[in-house]
Amino acid sequence: MGCCSVQVRTADMRLVERFQERENVTPLFDKSSGLVGWFDGANLFDANISWVAFVADGHFFSSVTLSWLGRLNKGSALDHHGKPVAWLAGTIPTGLLGDYRPMPPIMPVPPSRPLTPATPFKPSSQFIPNVGWSELTWPEWLRQR
Repeated sequence: MGCCSVQVRTADMRLVERFQERENVTPLFDKSSGLVGWFDGANLFDANISWVAFVADGHFFSSVTLSWLGRLNKGSALDHHGKPVAWLAGTIPTGLLGDYRPMPPIMPVPPSRPLTPATPFKPSSQFIPNVGWSELTWPEWLRQR
């Protein structure tokens, strides 16, 4: 049984990796290592693959309100105080000491909706960022004005 479950898990991992390569999306996790979204390098999609934010000059902005959400720092989505709210698979959550509010960007053209990705495996370890976690939850972070 152990042999087969390892083979199935490895096959599942390869499926997820192939999808991520094809769609070029990376899973995004919250402080509890729960899947909250996907990032394609320019656009942020929630777990339901709805476009929720985009990156301009290293900062996340709401795709609905154009509100500044926070900075992208070494794979971490930061709040206005520089504390991580979520982090990209393959990175370690890292914050900054404070941040500044950038100029609002021009709204980009909405991206094509990617295919629904396979659910990634939950990271095995809990990380504690250098500046601690944000007090905002993922939904609160997305609703900022």
